[in-house]
Amino acid sequence: MSTDPNPPLSPRRRFLLAGLMAAITLVLALAAGEILVRWLDPQPTMFPRSRFSAAYGLEFYPNRTMVEQLAGQWRFEYTTNSQGHRGPVMPISNRYPLPNIVALGDSYTFGYGIADGEEYPALLRRELAGSYGVVNLGTGGWGLTQEIRHFYELGRLYDPKVVTLQFAGNDPSDNLLYAVTSVSDGRFVFHDRDDTQVISVVKRLLSDSFLQHSQLYAFARGRAYYFMRGREIAAAGTGGNELGTNDAAQKIHDDLLEAFARDLSGRGIRLILFAVDKHLDEFPLVRAKMRSLDAQGLATFIDVDELFKTAPHDVSPEGHWGPVSHRTIAAAIARAIREAPQSRSKASL
Repeated sequence: MSTDPNPPLSPRRRFLLAGLMAAITLVLALAAGEILVRWLDPQPTMFPRSRFSAAYGLEFYPNRTMVEQLAGQWRFEYTTNSQGHRGPVMPISNRYPLPNIVALGDSYTFGYGIADGEEYPALLRRELAGSYGVVNLGTGGWGLTQEIRHFYELGRLYDPKVVTLQFAGNDPSDNLLYAVTSVSDGRFVFHDRDDTQVISVVKRLLSDSFLQHSQLYAFARGRAYYFMRGREIAAAGTGGNELGTNDAAQKIHDDLLEAFARDLSGRGIRLILFAVDKHLDEFPLVRAKMRSLDAQGLATFIDVDELFKTAPHDVSPEGHWGPVSHRTIAAAIARAIREAPQSRSKASL
C-alpha cells in the first residue's frame, strides 16, 4: 500500500497558510513603499504630534521633546513644559514682581525650525529682563479661536500688561475647523470640540504612535489630512477654499479680533499685532482690520513686510522663520513695548 508523500492540506491549514502569505506580502509591500518614499520623495516627520483636545481641538503633549526632521537634511528638537508650551513655566500668582507679556500665536510663536531658546518670546524675555516677564503660549496649528480661548483660560491668570498676537495664513481656516470660540453680543462663548470628527479620532489614536516615524505614513497622512481638513472647513458653511480666504471667513476672524482688542483695552491690556511676512497678502480684510484697530488706539500693528525690507531676516530649512528673523521680531516688539502708546511712531516699526 503506497502513501502519498504530499497529502492535501486541511481547510484550516490552507486558511492559515493563506493568511501568512497575505501578511508577508503586506509587510514586503509596506517595506518597499517605505524605501521608495525615502528615496524618491522623503517626507518631514514629527514625533510626537499634537494630541486631541476637546477645548482646543489639538494641543501639544506636556513635558516632551518633539523631534521634527527630514532625514539627512535637517532635525530640530522642541522641548515642551508642563503646560505643553515652550520655555519656562511662570508660576501663577496673585501678584507678580514684574508686569507680564503673554505671547499668542501658532507654530511661528512656538518656534518651529529653530532650537530651544531661539524663539522670539524667549529673546524678548532676555531683551526685557528686569522690566517684564514673558510667557509663550504659542501652539503650532492654532488659529484665533484657540488663542483667544487659551488667553482667558490660562493667559489672563498672568495678569498681563501686554499681549502679542501673531497672525498666519492658516488662521481663518483654523477658525472654521476649530470653532471653539464665538462672539455673542460682544462677549466670547467657548465650545468644546466634537470628538467624533474624523480628524479628532485620528489624532486621539495616532498622534503618539510609532507610525509617526514612518515615511510612508507621513506621505499618506499629508494628503489624507488636507482632504479631511478641506471637507470639515467646507462643512462650516462659508463656501470658501481651504485657506479660508473668502470674505465670510475673514469677517469671522475680524469679528473675533475686534472683540478681543476691545476687551483687552477695557482691561487696560495693550495688544500688539503682527503677521508672518507676506501672509496678509491673501487677506486684505484682515490687514485692514489690523490697521483700523491701530488707528483707533486699540492695538499696535507692526508691519513685518515693511520691517523685513530693511531688517535682517532668514528662513529655517524647515520652512518657518529662522533665528535671525526671530531676533528681528523680538527687537521690533521690544521697541513697540518701550514706546508709550500715545507717542509711538509707525515709521520706526
